Amino acid sequence: MSSGMETINTLAANGLPTLLRASGQGGLAFVCVWVLCRLLPRLSAPTRSWLWRLAFLKLLLALLWLPTLDLPLLPPEQQARLASVFPPAHTLAESSVPEAALPATYAPLPEALPTMPLSASGEAAPAALSSEAVAAPSVALTGAAWLGLLWAGSLVWQSVRAFRQ
Repeated sequence: MSSGMETINTLAANGLPTLLRASGQGGLAFVCVWVLCRLLPRLSAPTRSWLWRLAFLKLLLALLWLPTLDLPLLPPEQQARLASVFPPAHTLAESSVPEAALPATYAPLPEALPTMPLSASGEAAPAALSSEAVAAPSVALTGAAWLGLLWAGSLVWQSVRAFRQ
């Protein structure tokens, strides 16, 4: 169950920015088409229809589009100089800085060990070890996961309603 929730959390964390980007760009396309149709009332009906179709296509393509590529804005010499002063975030985690040099907030936390109850004689009783002591930590759905599930559910519901008509 927890691996399923972890999968949903991962999909939501990766998919929510794409969904928000697609919604923003699609909404902007709809506003542009609406303004264009209002400013040019003499547009023929087929032209207006194609403008709206293109706006819906923009919404669909923005949702299905691959992630954008980061293109450098500076020449390579200046990028190298900036990278030496401000290293990218992914290289900070992979650095070879000894753990003793890191602040306490970055030090690895010790793993929790399950407690073993003692018998009446004071010896450890491994047979009495409960499954709760060694159970995996529970994983809860994040807010992004709930939002993604709500969006997917409403999409399925609207699709069922559309096919019944």
